[in-house]
Amino acid sequence: MIRALSPYYVTTNLTYLNPTAIICNKYKLTIQVWDGLATGFNGSDVESYEITFKNTQADATTHDININAIIQDYIEFKQPFPNPADTTQVIDGKNQMWVRTFVNYDDETTDEDIAIDFMTLGYAYGNEGKNFDDVTDDILLKAQDYKVSRTGFFIYPFVASDTDTLTITAISSPNSQLNETFNIGTTNDSDNKVQYLWIDLSDTTSDAFVSIVNTNDTTSDASTTVLDIVKECKYTPLDVIFQNKDGANQIFTFFKKQEESMSVTDNSFETNRGQASNGFHQFVRHNVQGRTSLTVETGFIDEDNTEVVKQMLLSERIWMYVDAIPTPLNVVDKSFKYKTRQNDRLISYTIKFEMSYNEINNI
Repeated sequence: MIRALSPYYVTTNLTYLNPTAIICNKYKLTIQVWDGLATGFNGSDVESYEITFKNTQADATTHDININAIIQDYIEFKQPFPNPADTTQVIDGKNQMWVRTFVNYDDETTDEDIAIDFMTLGYAYGNEGKNFDDVTDDILLKAQDYKVSRTGFFIYPFVASDTDTLTITAISSPNSQLNETFNIGTTNDSDNKVQYLWIDLSDTTSDAFVSIVNTNDTTSDASTTVLDIVKECKYTPLDVIFQNKDGANQIFTFFKKQEESMSVTDNSFETNRGQASNGFHQFVRHNVQGRTSLTVETGFIDEDNTEVVKQMLLSERIWMYVDAIPTPLNVVDKSFKYKTRQNDRLISYTIKFEMSYNEINNI
């Protein structure tokens, strides 16, 4: 999987066989990007980009070309939200594309070093090294337990295999009030290479937790993610969806206080149209606009969730999800203090967002 928001290097050997090892004078790297089937690289809608490197120093080692700035803009973001939302279901992730690279040495007739992979709008951390690609059990969220609201939702993002079928079961305990099983077939279509198990937690009317079991039918390997259902008595929990570092949508629930405020900007000019005693404005406002901010509190969370909050603050796309309607948000906070059980004992965070639109529609 290519994380297109971070550098992605194509490494090319500067020697090739013809029929013995030859140091190339130049090579041409071709980059192809498309959506649909992985075999569709000869289609008319394939975008192609070529880079030529001249080996003027007769270097016999390797050469790197970073292609992420070229490929990332080809993903035209689509909102992967279910319709209707009030059911547990599997939906396509949509925001993936195929990337194929190959090399031609010295205008030879044969292309070499052919590679194909799918890309997401994910990223790697600065200390994770070159072309980082570490996805545990093909699940695109941090492996841990999650706190969820009985009135909300949970998104379980995963990669569908092109060789192995999967069985994903979501079952609540102790009464199995939620009990859904989905058989995920093999795929080489970019639109459903990443899929989301969208869980409606309102079905768990009294159960305490939900277990999501992902089983590879070929290898029998299985992984389990546990959702702890929290009953919040005073506040209305808020589900916030964000695009995580794997490029997948993920939900984090804020359980405590929420406060809204609005900031207003304007201009004014002075007129002499008439007297204020007759109702005329001497100073007239114009270009009036407002932005609403939302400050929310997580409530007490486990230390593992600090990583989830970090990824949310680094996300380019965030929504609050209320009444099955996604409302776009931007993060206002530009600094973040990491909390630990050792230093802080009880861990909670307060995050400030801003609605990603003007109060007065001007588009």
